[in-house]
Amino acid sequence: MVPERITLPVELLAGAHVIATRSTENCNVSLRKAYPLEPTEIGLTIFDLSDGRRVFVCSELAGNPGMSVTNAWPELASWLVENIGDTSQEKAAFVEHYWPGSYKSEMRDETFDQVLIDWNKNSVGWRRLGVEKKSV
Repeated sequence: MVPERITLPVELLAGAHVIATRSTENCNVSLRKAYPLEPTEIGLTIFDLSDGRRVFVCSELAGNPGMSVTNAWPELASWLVENIGDTSQEKAAFVEHYWPGSYKSEMRDETFDQVLIDWNKNSVGWRRLGVEKKSV
């Protein structure tokens, strides 16, 4: 089950607006570092912004048989740019999304974290995004 509708945190927009959205769908990603685990299954929503950025919102799914979305970075970012992107690393933005459907046995609040990729060092960091959201 994937989220029916994703809303972007306002601070991620940074003055831009959404010009196109690809609705959330299941996406199976085979990651080399996860071998021999099953492919990582995420909910993927893509937003194109007026400033040229493409935002990939990756939602953790409770039934994900593979590596969690949190542990899949930065390889997941490379896979998205190479296989789905139609964008460059510089114009890609990544958001990790946890929602009530991310958990099998407990309810937690929805969270959005911007994933900060250092492509040169192949490292990753996170920045929690606020709860004020823009419906699109």
